[in-house]
Amino acid sequence: GQTGLTLRSDRSADGNVAGFIHFDANDDAGNNTRYGTIETFIADNTNATEDGRLTFSTMVAGTDTETMHITDGNVGIGTTSPDNKLHVAANGGSTDGIKVINNSASTSARAIVSLYNNSGSASGLILSGTTYTGVTGWANRLVINADSGISNGIMVRPSTGGFQVSASGTNSSDLYVATSGKVGIGYTSPTEKLFVKHGSV
Repeated sequence: GQTGLTLRSDRSADGNVAGFIHFDANDDAGNNTRYGTIETFIADNTNATEDGRLTFSTMVAGTDTETMHITDGNVGIGTTSPDNKLHVAANGGSTDGIKVINNSASTSARAIVSLYNNSGSASGLILSGTTYTGVTGWANRLVINADSGISNGIMVRPSTGGFQVSASGTNSSDLYVATSGKVGIGYTSPTEKLFVKHGSV
């Protein structure tokens, strides 16, 4: 038959820790230090609709820090209440976020974030390596790509604020499309279908 390990607690209130595993070792001064913890919490103890939460903690700069939570079928990094399959929450700092990298120097190397619909068609972001040769013009370039199954193409839909393209990376609008559908070149408040500032068509 099957064998396994069960940790059981008689605690039953919402928010209670039901069980934990600690990972301890010494620091360089010989002090016992908790470098990691796995805990399970009672999120909802209602009979037949019970919910649990699994929390992973690690030592960060000398502080025991809750790092990842799994609850309600969702995974949270930086949040105890993830509301999507993967929910990443940051509290500041220039390096807080999600990083996708392909370190290969191969001529086929790309870093890819892919989205698939129910038919298996894909679209996403592709950042090709500096030596990529798979598609002419893609080397060292960010590409928004949709395969042939995405028959309705790509839509950019800002609810407010319009759509802005800046080649310089500053707040200058080399190309601006207002939510009214009017287009400005060098101008963010076009009053005509095409408005060119300080120039002509």
